[in-house]
Amino acid sequence: AIYRTTGQHLYSTQMLAIIDCMMHEGNIISKIDTGQGKTWIDFAKALILYLDSDRVEIATSSYPDALRDLNVCASCLDLLNIPHASSPITPTSKVEDFQPKGIHFGTIADFSLFFNSHRDLLGNMLINKKSISLVIAESDYC
Repeated sequence: AIYRTTGQHLYSTQMLAIIDCMMHEGNIISKIDTGQGKTWIDFAKALILYLDSDRVEIATSSYPDALRDLNVCASCLDLLNIPHASSPITPTSKVEDFQPKGIHFGTIADFSLFFNSHRDLLGNMLINKKSISLVIAESDYC
């Protein structure tokens, strides 16, 4: 689906990184250097996690990065008929824009603030799910 919508394919080293992550149960951290295709690796991880999840959040370090990733990946999500918001989730996103089953892009802080500010409206949708997965696509630290 990635190739059909973008013309890009995953290289063997990217596929190995994805397979390595999927072979481990539970939480896993992998370090991928700049320029090695983190967007595609993390997106492929999210697609695989979505097979067994109600929802996957892909969190990056900034809104512009989340917007870039969504713009790059949206056509693939559309082809696969996977629900997603039309823009990254932010604290000011409308509840109607949020898909209870789907893949969303945003930052960890924005996801947290969105869920906190809309918890009364979202209610059971947030907690009564079989599985919610988080892919941290990029995390900066000092």
